Amino acid sequence: IRRPPRSTLFPYTTLFRSTNAVFGTAGGSGSVSVTASNGCMWTATSNAGFILITSGSSGSGNGTVGYTVAANTSTTPVTGTMTVANQIFTVTQAGLPCSVFPDTTSASFGSGGGSDNVTVTANGTNCTWTASSNDSFITITSGSAGTGNGTVNYTVAANTSTTSRMGTMTVAGQTFTVTQAGVSVGNALITVQANPATGGTVSGGGTYTVGSSHQISATANSGWTFTGWSDGGAQTH
Repeated sequence: IRRPPRSTLFPYTTLFRSTNAVFGTAGGSGSVSVTASNGCMWTATSNAGFILITSGSSGSGNGTVGYTVAANTSTTPVTGTMTVANQIFTVTQAGLPCSVFPDTTSASFGSGGGSDNVTVTANGTNCTWTASSNDSFITITSGSAGTGNGTVNYTVAANTSTTSRMGTMTVAGQTFTVTQAGVSVGNALITVQANPATGGTVSGGGTYTVGSSHQISATANSGWTFTGWSDGGAQTH
């Protein structure tokens, strides 16, 4: 009786319990258990630069492959593989969380308005953000959305009121405050005097804000009659 070939009696088989692993941004270490027939040779190699095999790069029969995963300093998740006993083992690693912020959170304008911009800084090219105006006198002219670093351009309309105003934009999830001055109205000097001086007394002269109301008065002396106010000789009241 002829004996069958060895490969028929004892076929070589290799397998491992899991075909993938997931790591956080900090990386870490892991292992793959290889189950193989006695005498079955196998190898393990890394196919990605961030995966390093630290032990068990080759073996015979059962064995263990030790490996480390380097920290991911990017915001982009990465995927790499190892070939273990001619099978693919996949390693998936998370990226850093996105951090997006404007370079400043406020700006001031005069009553005439104007234009300006806000620089947005992101820690990754895959980090998305938006910008929107929350008040009608602030208009975003470009950069209402972006990915990675970017610039938000905006204009502020003229303020025709004497009252200052404040408005906001939301840039990359943060509040950006715009403060705008009102129109400056200036002051006026009012001088009052009796003519002739012996005719009576007057009061109410002084420096006042243009557009405001103020009372002036005149009291005639005995024997005199108040006839009205004049400005430079022209009767006004």
